[in-house]
Amino acid sequence: YGTFGDDEGGDTGLTEIESLGSVKLYKDNQDRLYAGSTPQGSKPVKINDKIITVSLHGRSAISAETVSGANQILWRNNVSGALMAINFDSSWQFLPTNNDPMNIGSAEFNAAQIAFGVEQETPEPVSAEVMLSGLTQTYDGIEKVATVTTDPAGLSVLVTYDGVSTKPATVGDYAVLVKVDDVNYEGSASGTLSIIAAGGGGGSTDSGSTTTTTENFGEPVTYTNVATTLIGQVTIDGTTAREGDVVAFYVGGELRGKQAVVVDSGTAWVNAQVHASGGVEAATVKVYEASTGITHDKVGLSVEIKPEGEAGTFAEPLLIMMDNVAPKLTLLGEAQVTIDQRTTYTDAGASATDNVDGDLTSKIVVTGAVDTSTAGTYTLKYDVSDAAGNAAESVSRTVVV
Repeated sequence: YGTFGDDEGGDTGLTEIESLGSVKLYKDNQDRLYAGSTPQGSKPVKINDKIITVSLHGRSAISAETVSGANQILWRNNVSGALMAINFDSSWQFLPTNNDPMNIGSAEFNAAQIAFGVEQETPEPVSAEVMLSGLTQTYDGIEKVATVTTDPAGLSVLVTYDGVSTKPATVGDYAVLVKVDDVNYEGSASGTLSIIAAGGGGGSTDSGSTTTTTENFGEPVTYTNVATTLIGQVTIDGTTAREGDVVAFYVGGELRGKQAVVVDSGTAWVNAQVHASGGVEAATVKVYEASTGITHDKVGLSVEIKPEGEAGTFAEPLLIMMDNVAPKLTLLGEAQVTIDQRTTYTDAGASATDNVDGDLTSKIVVTGAVDTSTAGTYTLKYDVSDAAGNAAESVSRTVVV
């Protein structure tokens, strides 16, 4: 706590505590408090005729001013930061005062800061330790995050991956930067989050769950005849394939050709030589996606190959659209309908769209029928699949006659 000084002492050799406004605070070499417009014109601040010191009962004097005609000194609690204004008469003798503290952030606190021209002291942030772990993870199509711990525990942090807050989900390396987001603490850490493709002997396709770090199609089987030249554009789930992706062509289980895609002006091209054993054969397509490690094998396309054949041109390329996304099937009308017996029933139907094939409404297959001549409950089921064989989730309608 502060102490009371004796009532001696002059007004020379004073040090200015604050210089805002017409009334200023000073202290002498014994930390006793004075108020006035100049050191020479200042008066000692007293309580019960005793000069008080700058620090008193856990508070420090920070500013003096004449507010609404009354001399006041503003004190700050050395622990909580709360403010308190104390009144004095024209001779800077203490006057009985409502000593309720003004807590940080309150309307009274903010008003006092404005009236006295002071700002809340912001303590220097304390250094906190930030630690990163979980920086090597295996691709599974789900967003990945680094594990962050702090000391003290539980501090709020901001995390970026390659400079953005979006969490990565594809195979690759991402620069991780963590910063403490707390006014009372400072700290940061950096590292690299690596998402790796899972090892897998034979690799996998859309319908499997294992990925590979590189394509492992192997070497194509070749024949003595001239191969088919195949030119196409490649997309994966409606998105243009990328550099590093590889297209492979199979007849049965035999690899007949493979080629890495080349991206030109936003379009992924493949220009491959595909070998036929003799005569006309149908080749299927697989695409290795380097960014995920997945080999896609669902596509609504088979390619006719033959010796010295051609499949696609740069003017009219084959559209190799790998598609692992099922269509969206939407029931039109109510899911349950009640009609009178022996009336005509007209079904509202359903609609279907696909990310690759577009509108598939005409491809919807309806099973079940409604016999309006016989009272009962009937179920109509709607199904659709895209050209790649992806089946939409079925929808159904109940008709009560």
